[in-house]
Amino acid sequence: MSFQAFKFVELQSVIQFASITLLYQVGTDMADNEVLYINLFIILPLSIFMSWTKPSDHLTKNIPTVSLFSASFLMSITLSMIFQIGFQIFVFKSADYFEDPKTFVECYPSSTNTGNRGHSERVPCTRDTALYLLNIFQYIIICICFGVRGTDSEFRQPFYMNKIFFFTLILIIFYNTYKLIYLDQWSKDFYELAEISNTYRVILLAMVVLNLVLSMFLEYFSTQVFTGWWHQNEIGGSEDTAAT
Repeated sequence: MSFQAFKFVELQSVIQFASITLLYQVGTDMADNEVLYINLFIILPLSIFMSWTKPSDHLTKNIPTVSLFSASFLMSITLSMIFQIGFQIFVFKSADYFEDPKTFVECYPSSTNTGNRGHSERVPCTRDTALYLLNIFQYIIICICFGVRGTDSEFRQPFYMNKIFFFTLILIIFYNTYKLIYLDQWSKDFYELAEISNTYRVILLAMVVLNLVLSMFLEYFSTQVFTGWWHQNEIGGSEDTAAT
């Protein structure tokens, strides 16, 4: 397994854990079909196919990372976890401010207890819908970031050379974008999603693009800028030690 695939598998579990924890705060959870779609049709194919990327045809003067405890790897994982969780919280709270009050649906706990307003089944709500529509893109975003700017990216062929992975990625992006922009009745019923206004859909799409741009910057910073600074200090420290 490549470092890219390992980071993806590790971070996707953190993203799922964070989203479930946020929903628990308002007494709800992800629908079964939401979880099945994320695990079976996003995480599973991407985690398998990204490992099929072949090594680069060109040699470089750099040495590939051989340790999971390297500075660039740990910095990349840490920054990505903090940012993706923070962005989830931001989108989760954004529904209170950006969604039209006429279409906003409050989250209620699924319970037969009358103290919880007597809901015996899961009730789709605006926060759950917004978080889900962000989640299905976050897995793609971290996959792209680790593939383009990953720790071992210069030692692998470009991710678009892995045709089955690239085709799967494009297919998922198109379907998720369609679901976000149009959100047809079948999708709302199957995934148990609430109706959201067209304005909020555009805002969510802008948030997805912002998430992608900032994630790419953080990955570049952790694997290029920070790593260069770290290695430079290591070399400088070794030379000072040798001189003494």
